[in-house]
Amino acid sequence: MLTKVQQIYERVADRLKDPNFRIRSIQRPEDFSRHRKWSFSSLMAMILNRVDRTTAVEVQHFCKTHLADVGRLTKQAFSKARYKIKPEAFTALNHTAMEAFYTQGDYRQVHGFLPVAIDGSILEIPNTPTLREAFGAMSDLARARISHAFDVANGLCLSAIGAPCTTSERDLARLNIAEVRKILGTHFRILWLEDRGYPAFPFWMELDNAGEKYLMRVPSTFYPEEFGPVERDAWVGITVTPERAREFAAQGHPVPVGTVLHLRVIKLLLPSGETEILATNVSAQELPYERAGAVYFSRWGVEVHFDVLKNRFEISNFAGILPAAIYQEHQATVLLGNLCALAEAEAQALWDAQQAEHPEDYKYARYKINTSVSVGQWKDAWVTIMLAEDA
Repeated sequence: MLTKVQQIYERVADRLKDPNFRIRSIQRPEDFSRHRKWSFSSLMAMILNRVDRTTAVEVQHFCKTHLADVGRLTKQAFSKARYKIKPEAFTALNHTAMEAFYTQGDYRQVHGFLPVAIDGSILEIPNTPTLREAFGAMSDLARARISHAFDVANGLCLSAIGAPCTTSERDLARLNIAEVRKILGTHFRILWLEDRGYPAFPFWMELDNAGEKYLMRVPSTFYPEEFGPVERDAWVGITVTPERAREFAAQGHPVPVGTVLHLRVIKLLLPSGETEILATNVSAQELPYERAGAVYFSRWGVEVHFDVLKNRFEISNFAGILPAAIYQEHQATVLLGNLCALAEAEAQALWDAQQAEHPEDYKYARYKINTSVSVGQWKDAWVTIMLAEDA
């Protein structure tokens, strides 16, 4: 019987080879319609496998390892063929994997919620005139902004959005939330965890109206009249004054004067002596004061996620120099990271069970898989799984 992760892999592999998926994923109907050395599925796998050396070397390595029967392929052929594939193809495969994971159940929750952290980061991209025009620049260097919605309890990236570097993080967060809801539906109880760059009255009101729950860290200077008097944990009401209404309208999110928003303010005393302020629309019955800090600070998982993508998968090491390639490789790396995380989590569970049976045989209470090693060992193995004809 296949394990849960094996079943997820099988779902992704089946969709990759589905003719209907190919038709929806290509730029023109005639692309990949005739037999070519670069088939749709092998080209997708090549991009997913991360071109983290020079392109010519990577193409040769991939062909030797996975396509030995088709002969030698060139860097030029790969570079031309890749633009026949829409970046959305990789997003769709990630949706397939995530839907398979959550619909099977057996996933971790916190206080009945799925804790999903939204955060952004800046990616270095090739500093070409085309990419500077498409994504913008910082210090005269081409840069792209990414925004991810990351399930910190299960270690999976549900949504990854790429955009020009000047795009508002809050606007990208709205796209993240919509994409996650598209994957999971509205019945999942999600708690959105967000840092200081996201709190805003219009955004809170949007989340309230949509029935979404949030837990955000706010600056110490935020709404001092309303937040200041709170000593520990209390609900407050924020009223839209004419001045605030003008401010919101200038930001492109008008709110009528007199509108009142109710939210809960939580103040935590940190070991350093500083006070951290959290804002949420979750009641104390659903999220006790004593647990709020631990739940919020679990959002550090999204920072670890970005570190793994940048330093283990080398996401900024882009092989393509056109905007479509940047979007392709961003989405492909997120999918690759999720598939690796699934395999690693299952392997860790197997190891923990083995160690629990004979704890006296081990020096330490718990051993953790080295992610750098697992990524390196697993990188080529997963392609063999995806391209294999035998399920």
